[in-house]
Amino acid sequence: MIVESLLREALGRYGIKLRIVLETALEIAKKNRLMGSTSLGDFDYKSLVLELEKRGFKYNPSQLLRILEREYGILETTYHSSGQRWYRFKNLDIIERVLLGDNFVDEEPEVKVLKVQIKSLQLNKVINYLKRLELKSRLSSSDLKKFRQIAFEYLPRVVKLLRKAEEYEEYLYAEIELLRSVINLAYRVAEKLDYSSVSENQKLELMSSDQVIDLTNLQ
Repeated sequence: MIVESLLREALGRYGIKLRIVLETALEIAKKNRLMGSTSLGDFDYKSLVLELEKRGFKYNPSQLLRILEREYGILETTYHSSGQRWYRFKNLDIIERVLLGDNFVDEEPEVKVLKVQIKSLQLNKVINYLKRLELKSRLSSSDLKKFRQIAFEYLPRVVKLLRKAEEYEEYLYAEIELLRSVINLAYRVAEKLDYSSVSENQKLELMSSDQVIDLTNLQ
């Protein structure tokens, strides 16, 4: 409750400017946690500035971040070098609840179940794998086989959960963006498929494969 009181005091003092910065930082933090990228912290200064600019809010948040850390104890610096600065929320759940106000529904079972289901998709592994495929000049028959499994076994689950999550868009924005990223990445990979480089036997093997995708073997 102390964190909640301090946050409400800070919002009353700094208003909409602080709310925009915190909501943006919260979104980045949730994406990083969902992707498993939390080794240095919840969010970094550079990513925050870039995301604020994307939203049309050109503002240097360094002073507000310093105030939140030193005066209110809502944030803490977890890593600092000449080129980077990472922060962690003291209590991300409380920050989210205060920012969403009376409409906060994170405790509702539907939202919790959706979060569990989305986490079970291991989006970080699939996104990283698709990024590697996108960088390749030519995909091997093994790549094509795994990609087909993703297309037919994995993506339908992604779309199904995306449609459900969109019903709670205000509360699952980070998850929704990652689900959409998987679809967009897969589409870009599909556009570069070169089946002409695969032998007829390999094509037949590829088309007859009914294996379920193994997320532990995305190399």
